[in-house]
Amino acid sequence: KKAQVLAAGDLVAQSQLGEAYFFGHGVNQNYDSAFKWLRLASKNGSAKASALIGHAYANGTGVRKSQREAMQHYRKAADGGDSDAQLYLAKKYYYGDGVRKDLKLALQWFVGAGQQGNSEAQNFVGNIHGEGLGVVQNKAMAALWFEKAANHGNRDGQYNFGIYLANGIGVKQDLVRAYKWFFLAKNNGHPNAPDRLGEISRFMDTVQIGNAIEQAQQFQKTNPPEVDVLFVK
Repeated sequence: KKAQVLAAGDLVAQSQLGEAYFFGHGVNQNYDSAFKWLRLASKNGSAKASALIGHAYANGTGVRKSQREAMQHYRKAADGGDSDAQLYLAKKYYYGDGVRKDLKLALQWFVGAGQQGNSEAQNFVGNIHGEGLGVVQNKAMAALWFEKAANHGNRDGQYNFGIYLANGIGVKQDLVRAYKWFFLAKNNGHPNAPDRLGEISRFMDTVQIGNAIEQAQQFQKTNPPEVDVLFVK
């Protein structure tokens, strides 16, 4: 009760209390209480609360499943700057999932999420520019976004940037850096990275390979693996 009194006038506390009831963090899980506080927080401008409500409707968690309600709340969250909601909307428009396919709108939301450091969104932006999907093809721009995704630990971004470096696509060819990113993508579980390592190693000497592995290991020390924390119970 004390927490509820404190939350009554505090936007962040309202959202946190709603999330606590939603997942049962420190309290008994209670969807009625969760939505009471999440809706209040959303009404008061919490993008995070709006995103969690959207997540609930999208998955039918604690409420009747409704894609219309999910889109409504995710859009509110995205407009409020929530990067996960922006990614959700972007993928909806990219694939035409429940909405009319719109690559330009998808790119807008991918860029919004990517600018906040969302690595999956960054990789999508790279793909869109690299393939010229709804935009003029721009390999150099694609390389920039793949590099962003790679540096944020995204295995697809690491693999794609490795491809660009290995072949000099949109960026100067650099086999050592390419090997580094393929090595990291392999360690992150990318299924095609081992084959690329085998192919590229035929054009490198042992010193180059050693330097590439050293760079990759240094990256791993200073950049822990990315963890998806979106609504983790």
